[in-house]
Amino acid sequence: MSLTKTTCTFLVAFWLCCLSAAPVLAEYIDNIPPGLPLYTDVPTAYLLSKGQLEVSASYRTVNDTVDIFDFKESAIPGDNIGTLGDYHGLQGIFHFGLRDGLQISYKGELRELGLGRSRGDVEVTSHDVMLKQRLVVEDSWYPTVALGAFYRGNRGENIANPPLPLLPQGTITFGGIEDDSYGVTLLASKSFSTRWSIHALAEYSKTNVNSEFGIDPAGLGASVLMDLADILEESDYQSDNFTIGFGGVFQITPKFVVSADYKRIQVNRSSESRTPPKAFNSNNVVAWRLSYLTRSWLAFSVNGAYFTNQFLGEIHSLYNATTARKFNKDYGYLGIGITVFHDFSSLLFSGRRS
Repeated sequence: MSLTKTTCTFLVAFWLCCLSAAPVLAEYIDNIPPGLPLYTDVPTAYLLSKGQLEVSASYRTVNDTVDIFDFKESAIPGDNIGTLGDYHGLQGIFHFGLRDGLQISYKGELRELGLGRSRGDVEVTSHDVMLKQRLVVEDSWYPTVALGAFYRGNRGENIANPPLPLLPQGTITFGGIEDDSYGVTLLASKSFSTRWSIHALAEYSKTNVNSEFGIDPAGLGASVLMDLADILEESDYQSDNFTIGFGGVFQITPKFVVSADYKRIQVNRSSESRTPPKAFNSNNVVAWRLSYLTRSWLAFSVNGAYFTNQFLGEIHSLYNATTARKFNKDYGYLGIGITVFHDFSSLLFSGRRS
């Protein structure tokens, strides 16, 4: 198929514009002023220096309006309840350099996941604390390497509306469900210029999932008690989790920075009374962030994430043999955020030796 004259003219004009703009663009992005580290939730091996603090806050959501890629409908096919699958999360992140080569980080989030108008929202509080130590400082031939030890926990409430009557004389209450994970992360990062770098991670963690049931057995028959025992066993289990991932950060211009990450999570559950009818144990997660640096200490951002199996491996306590089928769906959300940075080293460590 031959190109038309109009198409050829357009391509030539476009190419000439690119050639004329290239020197200006190259000078523009090669002279980047110092700004935020913008570590946010990027899994990087780079650390803040002693006394430096970065704080981020973001709001993430998906609903009938924000669901650009139709994740919410595909997550719950055939259901007409508008709030089912809605998600709202308020997240806070801070990183602080305890000393050069040692950093403490905290990430917390208040989440609400819609179960439909008749059941309300699952309310999940999440915590993530990591102590990260730099092991190797990069050179021209090898990357920066860091090792992190972490705790992650989620507590879900409003799973059901307690108390639930079973018989006139018996009730069951569900206070909530929680998971606790402890693990280690190995991270590597390599910069190729002042404006772009890549990173990779390998992670292992051990998770315990526990539920809070209260049973008043008055008047309950043996069969009902056996059913309750099965529910309890399904809600309490352990898992080993393995994660590998990679990504990159690119400073497009002095004002705009973009980052993208991919990770694969493998969850091996154990100590379960039974497995889900359709078991699924892996999740692929893609996250991205576009940030606008208004000052050397202030940035605004838009971000998003996509999951092939909703929150598998992120909120462990949502999954058991009964509930897993409801979350074996693709999912995603969009968010907006703000990040601030300040160097307290002169204030906190003035006159002290490193």
